[in-house]
Amino acid sequence: MAFKIIPSVYYTAAFANTIGVLIFTKGLTNQTLINSHPTLFSQFGIIMVMVWGLCYLACTQAAQVQKRISLIFALEKCVYLISWVLLLQSDFDWESLYQQDVLAGLFYSIYGVVDGIYMLLFLYCAYTVHKTKSSH
Repeated sequence: MAFKIIPSVYYTAAFANTIGVLIFTKGLTNQTLINSHPTLFSQFGIIMVMVWGLCYLACTQAAQVQKRISLIFALEKCVYLISWVLLLQSDFDWESLYQQDVLAGLFYSIYGVVDGIYMLLFLYCAYTVHKTKSSH
């Protein structure tokens, strides 16, 4: 029963990192989003986020037997969560960003929350696999 959550987590994470990113970046053309945080979300960085999404998809089945996969993905999400917290603590010009592009503003406002939730979900996936293997 607990294993049913793992595919759901992995498929939705893949969707968020590919289709979701394509929506917020307007098909990789949203220069406001790209220019607002080029260290993390350059066009290359955005493409790599999408590659991570494809990795989630490719690892869905393996994650049901190997907890380390979920732990690595949780670490990756933790890095993005920390970058978001640091962004919130900086002098980032939110008002200007929203005036230039609402989608870019929304993206920067929520990406850390989304990554934090997925970090916890990936940790739960790892725990589920660990617990199941421990009980056998």
